[in-house]
Amino acid sequence: MRSEAWLADGLFDCHHGELVLGDRTVSFLNEEGASIFDFDLNQVAFSFPRYLFTTGLDIHCAGEKRRVLFANPYLDGAGVRAARGTGRLWRDALDTRNLPFVHASEQASHNGDLARAVEASVVARGDTTQLGDVLAGNAEGRRSDDEITVFDSTGLAIQDLAIALATMERAGELNLPTIDL
Repeated sequence: MRSEAWLADGLFDCHHGELVLGDRTVSFLNEEGASIFDFDLNQVAFSFPRYLFTTGLDIHCAGEKRRVLFANPYLDGAGVRAARGTGRLWRDALDTRNLPFVHASEQASHNGDLARAVEASVVARGDTTQLGDVLAGNAEGRRSDDEITVFDSTGLAIQDLAIALATMERAGELNLPTIDL
């Protein structure tokens, strides 16, 4: 899969090129076709920050985060609708390959509940699914009792409250255990 994209390098510097999803790698090629990055899919995690409204994604690998935008950041919002469509295509393509999604992979894998497991190579950053996508019905949750859920609540308090509320609303439907306080 190939898409026109812009690699965000800081707040004001974006590089035009192409994001390429290969069989084993994800790469960003500049306008001359030279590789800016080329990450092994077994070593990456992808996230789609909600504030980008599916117009871009973050690629996390070996402590690096690369933000890729599908809308030209210099056109005052022009092309956003097309960019959202491209973002959805990438999300779907990554999802069908069972590649990992996270809400805050940097936090969870560096300082959060997954940090020690990542350091010990028991869990790769890419072995996760974004909780928000599961709650919204956009990603499959656990498929068996062998799969483990790690909830690292390190966001804004309002976000934590929304996740707790959504979980409580579905607790009966999902036959989840509850604790009376």
